[in-house]
Formats: sequence, C-alpha cells, structure tokens
Amino acid sequence: MRALAASGTWLNPDEALHYLLVNQPSVTLAYRASLTNAHPPLFFILLYFWRFFGTSEMTLRLISVLTGTATIWLVYKWLSRAVDRTTGAVAAVVLGFLPPLVAL
Repeated sequence: MRALAASGTWLNPDEALHYLLVNQPSVTLAYRASLTNAHPPLFFILLYFWRFFGTSEMTLRLISVLTGTATIWLVYKWLSRAVDRTTGAVAAVVLGFLPPLVAL
C-alpha cells in the first residue's frame, strides 16, 4: 500500500526542495545545503547517495517507504518484548493500515 501510494503522484514542494538541496556535485555541498532546511542532515546525505539509483518520483520516495515499513517491524519487536506478542501484532496492524501514515 505504501509503495502504491508513493508511486501515484508527482513530487510535492517539500520533496522537490529536498531533491534540489541534494542535487550537488559533492556530498559536502549537499550537506551544507541541507543545513538551510529544518530536516535532519542524515536524511539528505542518504538521499544524496540514493539518487544514484535513479531520480524518478518513486525512486526518490523509496527511502521513506522503506523506513516507514521498517518502523512497523521495529514497533512490533519493541512491543513484543515490552508487553507481549499480541500487543506487538495489534500495533503493527494499526501502524500498517493507518491512512495518515500510509500517505505520509
């Protein structure tokens, strides 16, 4: 669902700005450009190297899709250890299908 939502539209203004900031000749320049934005520099460094895989909308959004999916797994593992497996599974299902998080 997340990949389908990510492939359906063009870049929004924030995503276009992120790409413009990392579209630099070196990672140092991309890091310096990222300091003008409120988002953490690690995201921009990852995006700088990720753009070598491609610059389509889907490729650029794939970092967010993969990290959002990994977050579901991390919440499941965390709550399975902290509480029990049922709580972890319920939390994973809720996070996996919550419309605002899928769209984000």
